[in-house]
Amino acid sequence: ELLHSMIMEEEALRHRIKTDVITFQKQLDTLCLELALEPYKLEDNLTVLQMEKNLRCRVESLLKEKNERLRELSDLKKQDEELCVTLCATPYYIPSGSELQEHVEKLDKEKVSREKVNLMDEMGHEPESSLERESISPDTDIFLLTHDNIKALKLLLSQ
Repeated sequence: ELLHSMIMEEEALRHRIKTDVITFQKQLDTLCLELALEPYKLEDNLTVLQMEKNLRCRVESLLKEKNERLRELSDLKKQDEELCVTLCATPYYIPSGSELQEHVEKLDKEKVSREKVNLMDEMGHEPESSLERESISPDTDIFLLTHDNIKALKLLLSQ
């Protein structure tokens, strides 16, 4: 009776592990698709228990990666919405995270540029020289912080 009970427990455990392997493999395939990764390939000559452990660990790591990506996307969307409200712009719906990040950076630069113009308006001062116009230009490639430009800005500031 005891032997029969032990055999039944072992069979149930083996069945549960095989079921877990199938479940983890399906989850892993889905995660690889969602994260645009190559399908995970198991090593050869693994025991069922080793397969289950490898698959479980891989699923856990990909779930962490997925959650991290979703959190980053949520943060970028929130930044986008805040900047769009500030700039009175339409939110930009972008298919990829990197494009959203580029868009948020562009909006942030636009915000800084507008703040410069608003400060100049508040002071009642329009840029008169080409040096002044270049120094407040949103295009960072136009105005280089050379030694001569810094001297000229200091002179301008003292006036």
